[in-house]
Amino acid sequence: MAEIFVIDYLADNDWRKPIVNYLENPV
Repeated sequence: MAEIFVIDYLADNDWRKPIVNYLENPV
């Protein structure tokens, strides 16, 4: 999941962080 890694890196404290967390840990 290279895309997720890049997004997570760029979104450190960004608004996308919750989205990344959801994608990595789907409910």
